Amino acid sequence: MVTKRDFYGYGEYLLETDCLSVSVITLGAAVRKIIFKNRNIVLGYDTAEEYLTTTCYPGALVGRYANRIKEGKININGKEYSLDKNNGANHLHGGFNGSDKKRWDVIKADDNSVFMECLLKDGECGYPGNLKMGVKYTVKNNTLRIDFYGESDADTVYAPTTHTYFNLGGTPTVHGTVLTINADKYVAVDGELIPTEVKSAEGIFDFKTGKALNENYDHCFILRGGENAFSAEAGGIKMSFDTDFPAVQLYTGEFLKDGFSKNSGFAAEPEYCPDSPNRPEFLSPLLKKGEKFCKYVEYRFE
Repeated sequence: MVTKRDFYGYGEYLLETDCLSVSVITLGAAVRKIIFKNRNIVLGYDTAEEYLTTTCYPGALVGRYANRIKEGKININGKEYSLDKNNGANHLHGGFNGSDKKRWDVIKADDNSVFMECLLKDGECGYPGNLKMGVKYTVKNNTLRIDFYGESDADTVYAPTTHTYFNLGGTPTVHGTVLTINADKYVAVDGELIPTEVKSAEGIFDFKTGKALNENYDHCFILRGGENAFSAEAGGIKMSFDTDFPAVQLYTGEFLKDGFSKNSGFAAEPEYCPDSPNRPEFLSPLLKKGEKFCKYVEYRFE
């Protein structure tokens, strides 16, 4: 069942099954709540103003490009483009006015899904091409599926993600949450979180068989495969997901602010690797003119 209601002049859509309730808003196409076993397991705000002013991206559909691009520079077909530098000397999550700050249009809502679109204009935040972004949220039984779409009228860079912060146990900190990540490599970074090299996921980066969070992370893990890509368990609730994105960024909320406490949620962002437009060793995020982008992530709650 899908129910629409007002959210400070934006739309809020409640997608419900017998055991799962998901709230999404047309501001940033953000996931505002996920209620499972009578517990809200994600971080969100109660007003539109908080979403418009935050720099933490809670629940947002992030684009054009999730994660960091070194010095805000990309090269497409031999032409260099300068992007917003909204993270020190670097570009982060689409820039100052990315898709997380946009009003999304609902194209279709039916019994168990809602499909939204927004337009990022040519030159906006420095990117080439008029890019139509799309996202579809679907609930079925104990699952939430997010389908990401995109099409541009010029060659561009496109790599969106969902920036939902989870707190499964309802505790002040997510430290102690048991994580499993289907990855044997991760991306090492410098002090500005720009990639330096790919390393084996060993020691504190080895989550292949499940391990409790006891450290702070803001690192990209390169997936071995999308099936059972990631899982987390705390407070008697387990969240796991499949995806066809090549990697997942684990951020444990060390620098959460704007009303949220440090480490009060973790983000597990299905994505392309950071700075991949400038890194030939990573899967390219180039979206050519007229091509259709389609990726997904599907969550299971138990």
